[in-house]
Parts: sequence; structure tokens; C-alpha cells
Amino acid sequence: MPTIKLSETECRKDLLPAVCMFCGEPSTERKQKNFAWHPSWVWILILVNLIVVLVVALILTKRMTVRVPVCDRHRGYWMRRGWILSLSFVAVAALTIGGLIFASNQVPRNEDLTGWVCGGGVFLFFVWLVVAAVYSANGVRPSEITDRYIKLAGVHQDFVNALEEDRDRDREEEEEYRRKRRAEREIEDRDRDRDRDRDRPRFDERRRDDDDELDRRARE
Repeated sequence: MPTIKLSETECRKDLLPAVCMFCGEPSTERKQKNFAWHPSWVWILILVNLIVVLVVALILTKRMTVRVPVCDRHRGYWMRRGWILSLSFVAVAALTIGGLIFASNQVPRNEDLTGWVCGGGVFLFFVWLVVAAVYSANGVRPSEITDRYIKLAGVHQDFVNALEEDRDRDREEEEEYRRKRRAEREIEDRDRDRDRDRDRPRFDERRRDDDDELDRRARE
């Protein structure tokens, strides 16, 4: 899926086209979404310490709010994805806890079974992490955020095309405005030069009269 770069001005002034960012259909409303992003290399620090990862991620995290145009079908896009991830995590946790309770209630107690349940729970958790990462990577997500722009990956191509058309139209309108302003300034400059040329003879005559008056006073 394409990646699009949105400027801070486009996001702040709500200049995005009325095209659903997810499917390319005409949008019916705009959903305010606060995107957050930090460099992916931060996760390498998990080899050092989890606390270090959290602190560095918190320091380097950039945020930007975008009013995302959506159609009726995608108005609950992020809510549905959040529920899917949350419920799947709860299912993994419940399965692991249930297995531990079952193993601990065995008489006589089976330590091997408890170990297998703990190992299986850890394995399921890592499987959930991988699936959740792949699932999140397939949606609309920030690939970079700075103070000046945000890059969104996974947007629909029709949204990208509509945005480029809007930008081209804005550039043409701005260029047309600049041409008109240059033409107006040229007319103003010509009028000012014409007025100055028209007033110059009177000024020269007045200056000659002043010079004659000074000469006459000097002779007296």
C-alpha cells in the first residue's frame, strides 16, 4: 500500500481531500486520530533492559493529530482493530491462567504439567506478539513523524491521487495569484512613474523660479 507525506499545515488546517483514506470511496465524515511514532531501533534496547526501552521510547515519541476522512464502512476502523487485539490478548491470558489453575488443582500435583502449561503460555504470548505486529503493519500507520510532517503508510491509492490533485490545484491557484499580483504591481509602478513624469515639469519650473528669486536677492 502507498505511503503519503502530510505536512503539519495540511493536518492542522484540515486540508485533506474528501476521500476515504482506507478504501478510496467518498468520505462521509472525519475521525480525529492522534498518531504516535518512535524510531524502530528503540526495540533493540530490549536486549539491555525493558525499563530502558520504555524510557527511550517515551523520550523519542513524536505525535501528530490528523482528522482522517472516512466512509461509513470505515468509521470504526481503529476501534475494531483495538478490540480485536485486546480480545485476542485476553483470550491468550485467559487460556494460560486457566491452564495453570487446572494444573495446580491436580491431585497429586503434576509439576511436569505445570511446566508445560507455563511454557505453552509463554509460547502463545510470543505468537500473539508476532501476529499482532503483522496485523498492525497491514493497517494505516505512521512510518515517520517530525515537527513538520507525518508519513502514513497503508493508505489507499485513490486517496493519494486525490491529495496530489488538490495540491496541484492549490499550486496553480497560488501561481495564478502571484501572476495577478505581479501584474498589479507593474501597473502601479507605471502609474507612479507617469505621475512622477507629469509632475516633473512643474517641479522644474518651481525650482527655476526659486533660483531666479535667489539671484535677484543676491543682486540687491
